[in-house]
This record gives sequence, structure tokens and C-alpha cells, in this order.
Amino acid sequence: PEKSFVGTAPAVTVVREDKNGTKASATYTPTVTPVTPTATPVETTDIQGATQTGKPVFTEGDRRVPMNDDVPATFDDGSTTKSVDGVG
Repeated sequence: PEKSFVGTAPAVTVVREDKNGTKASATYTPTVTPVTPTATPVETTDIQGATQTGKPVFTEGDRRVPMNDDVPATFDDGSTTKSVDGVG
């Protein structure tokens, strides 16, 4: 299926015929369930001026669909680092 497809696809029927002309058929209806990774947030506390770092823990949604750890995690705007106005 397309990479973004989830849900039930239209059914397909497969027909097989043997040497004697006897037919057998079967219907297949695939259903694709979404795989949604999860994340555990991280908070840090320290004195003013100290560099603070934290790395959330990301967990794959299904072991059969591993996460690509070679691609860095990003914020909604596509950046990989973030400063909070007036804070840091």
C-alpha cells in the first residue's frame, strides 16, 4: 500500500483452476493498522545560566517497524534545537 495508507482496502478475489478444470476461489481483504511511535518527555532544573540538556526517549510503535535513529528528531517547525523566549 501507499506509505500513508491506513484502513481496510477493497477485497480481491483470487481464482485458481487445476488441470481438470476444477476452480477454487478465495477472497482477501487487507487491513492496515497505523503504527504510532511514542515518546517520554524530559524536564531539567538547574541554576540560572547553566546549560541544560535533556533527551526524550522515543519508542517504536511496533517492533516490525523500527525507528530510523539516523534521522534526528525534530520539533513541529523542523528544527532540532529550541530556545524558549525569555527563558533560554
